[in-house]
Amino acid sequence: MEMAFKEAGFEIVKLKIIPRTEKPGEGIFDKDKYYFVHARKRCS
Repeated sequence: MEMAFKEAGFEIVKLKIIPRTEKPGEGIFDKDKYYFVHARKRCS
C-alpha cells in the first residue's frame, strides 16, 4: 500500500486506517478497511 505511493515518488505524510463500518465518503478500499492517505509529491 505505502510502497505504491513511494514508488510513484510520493512521501507518506499521514496514513489513517478506518473500519469499514464508519462508511467514509472516499478512500482506498482494501478488504475490510479504508485507507486514507495524505501524501505529497517529493521534490526531485
